[in-house]
Amino acid sequence: MGIDIESESISDGAYEAVKKSLTHHENICISSLPIKEPLALLIAWTAKEALSKAIKCGLLVPIQIFEIKELFYSDGLYHSTFVNFSQYKTLSFRYRKMIISIAIPEKSEVDLKGVLSSENDFIDCQLLKK
Repeated sequence: MGIDIESESISDGAYEAVKKSLTHHENICISSLPIKEPLALLIAWTAKEALSKAIKCGLLVPIQIFEIKELFYSDGLYHSTFVNFSQYKTLSFRYRKMIISIAIPEKSEVDLKGVLSSENDFIDCQLLKK
């Protein structure tokens, strides 16, 4: 398992760095999400970092190796799968103004109901696209 936690406040420099690191396919995945782009970028970034920790290499390899295959919202969580690591998935959510991603084996389940409440969910008018 790998976990990454980032503040939802993202500097302009970090925003641009993350945006440049994404593939064309990942940009399509992100644009289909119902939330504003900065938060969607953080979900993708934290998902990749959590995966890099799960496989114990960190970001010492080219970031493209962690390309996201699928990114979707379901049951209060954002779910990611990966092009090169189909044996893993990530579950991402907002908690106390942080984005948290947990990378786990694809067939595993994690009960996060205790941290997923209406105050932490992405269904918040300030976070949704207009």
